[in-house]
Amino acid sequence: MRIAVESRDFKKSVQFKGKTVGQLMRGLKLSPENFVISKSGGVVLEDEILSDGDKIRLFPVISGG
Repeated sequence: MRIAVESRDFKKSVQFKGKTVGQLMRGLKLSPENFVISKSGGVVLEDEILSDGDKIRLFPVISGG
């Protein structure tokens, strides 16, 4: 399936053979803990099932004190 992935640093369409957001993130060599992940305008977790044509947006988590 093809998934569109966008963050502030990149925008790409990837061919994906897995099923979940967590598998997608690991395939992109990104740690899910470092991002808020959005699908269809809503925040999703790593176990969210993906479908062909989904659009994923990644927002880096910023912390500080």
